[in-house]
Amino acid sequence: MLHEAGHAFHALAARDEPLLYYRSAPMEFCEVASMSMELLAAPHLTEFYSSADADRARRTHLEGIIGVMAWIAIIDAFQHWIYTHPDHSRDERKAQWLGLLKRFGGAENWSGYEDAHAYMWHRQGHLFGSPFYYIEYGIAQLGALQMWLNSKRAWRTR
Repeated sequence: MLHEAGHAFHALAARDEPLLYYRSAPMEFCEVASMSMELLAAPHLTEFYSSADADRARRTHLEGIIGVMAWIAIIDAFQHWIYTHPDHSRDERKAQWLGLLKRFGGAENWSGYEDAHAYMWHRQGHLFGSPFYYIEYGIAQLGALQMWLNSKRAWRTR
C-alpha cells in the first residue's frame, strides 16, 4: 500500500507542472517515489501496528532491500551474459546461471531441487518482458535509500 501511495503522491505532485512532458516520468524513476514512500513511512508504522510488529516490519523491509540487491546483481549479470553470448547452448546457460547463484546467492541447500534451482531465473518476468529494466529497479532503490538518508539528516538538523 505504501509503495503504491508513493506512485500516487508522485503523480499528484507533478500534475500541475506547466510543461506537459514534466507531468510524467520514466517507469524506473517512478519507482524512486514509491520505494521512498516505503522507507519514509517506516517510522509511522506504529499508527497501525504494535511496536514489536512495526519493528519487525521495518527490519524485514531493510533486510529485503539487501536481498533484492543481490538478486538484481544476479539477474543483471545473467542478462549481460545472455546478450553477449547469443549462440550459447542450454547447458552453457544453465552453467552460467548456477555460477552466478554461487557467486551472489545465499547458503540455501537445494538438494533434491536441483532442476528448480537451475531454472529459477524463469520466475523473473522482467527477463522476458522488460530486458534490463531490473537494473534500473536497483538504481531506483539506491535513489530511494538516498531520499531516506536525506530525510534522516533533515530531521537531525531541526
